[in-house]
Amino acid sequence: MKLKIAPSKICGAVSAPPSKSHAIRCLLAEALCDERIKVLGAGGSIDVKAAFSVAEAIKSRRYLLKKDGERASESPLNIHCGESATLLRITLPILAALGFKAEVGADEKLLKRPVNGLIDCLIAHGADIKRTENGFLTAGKLNAGEYEVDASVTSQYLSGLIFALPLLNGDSTVKVVGDSVSRGYAEMTISVLESFGIKVEKTDLGYFIRGGQNYSRKEDITVESDYSGAAFMLALGAVAGDVTVKGLDERSEQPNKEIVSVLKAFGAEVSSFDGGVRVKSAPLYAISFDCKQTPDLFPVIAAVAAKAQGESVIKGVSRLKYKEVDRVAAMIRTIKSAGAECFLRGDELHIVGAETLRGAEYESFPDHRIVMAQVVLSCAAGGVSTVCGAEHINKSYVGFVDDIVNLGARLDVNL
Repeated sequence: MKLKIAPSKICGAVSAPPSKSHAIRCLLAEALCDERIKVLGAGGSIDVKAAFSVAEAIKSRRYLLKKDGERASESPLNIHCGESATLLRITLPILAALGFKAEVGADEKLLKRPVNGLIDCLIAHGADIKRTENGFLTAGKLNAGEYEVDASVTSQYLSGLIFALPLLNGDSTVKVVGDSVSRGYAEMTISVLESFGIKVEKTDLGYFIRGGQNYSRKEDITVESDYSGAAFMLALGAVAGDVTVKGLDERSEQPNKEIVSVLKAFGAEVSSFDGGVRVKSAPLYAISFDCKQTPDLFPVIAAVAAKAQGESVIKGVSRLKYKEVDRVAAMIRTIKSAGAECFLRGDELHIVGAETLRGAEYESFPDHRIVMAQVVLSCAAGGVSTVCGAEHINKSYVGFVDDIVNLGARLDVNL
């Protein structure tokens, strides 16, 4: 799907989409819970639909095991994680902790992303996980003990262990090694699990997790609104008008709420109120920002930097090549297409903003956040732009196109 976008004055208010990161964690926790509760407000993004399916399969197998005993475990579960790295990296440890045989499918793009470090860790503690052409075969059962996880590539390995280890019979420790990235997502995992009665204790080297715990919750749980998706709407306010995003909780554990401070640093007029954030355009100036803890903000920050006066520096970009696409290479090509200068220096992307961005036909990248960043640049450009691959936005933000139209974006959709 292509979007043809003319320069636009963006103005108005929208509600933030649901957080797919929070939704996936809530759905998997609910699948491990004996009570029949609901996960409310999860939305219909592609990743969340995959999580619904995986959670339902795990929940059904747990029910059958209680009803029919070990006979229910003879045939393997058949589940598919789509292209959600979060879902895959949390599901594999859960299956191993439960001792479930499973055929775990994943899209080709996801299978190219790092997971070997997690699999090696699980195999070392009793799991049997084999790669197949289309995913993984799981068997065996995890043993409690001393775990070590490298958190320098992704925090999702750690989140997966935090989900799984409370289910084991004995106590476990997790030693975190490497320069931890995206720590806020591990904190989000712990927060969700605590709401299901699971206790995770921090130690000097990582975590202590008691075995034999039960996931339990009496009340339905509501998914938080998403700062990651809201970031693009707020950025539109910074570069092209005046946007209010409602439904954001400033007490959230989501690391991407950092976007509010970042847009202030650029010079945009930012005001927060109970349940929302408003951002108005103003002269923007270059900033220096380290995205190591908030990698999903990289595309939107890079887009705003292309409009800012001076040379912005975004640090900690090297691991972004392991996302849906190589996000650094994708944003370099995107920003140059818009008429701004940028270059890579080691682990830093330098962006020299353009006084006037030009309209462009952007290269299609199968990455929802790159596509939304291209839309931000298009609305702020001096000419008409074409954004290809807009269907990829549905991975995280199903209502994105409707929302930008309601805010005043001038666009045509070509299917």
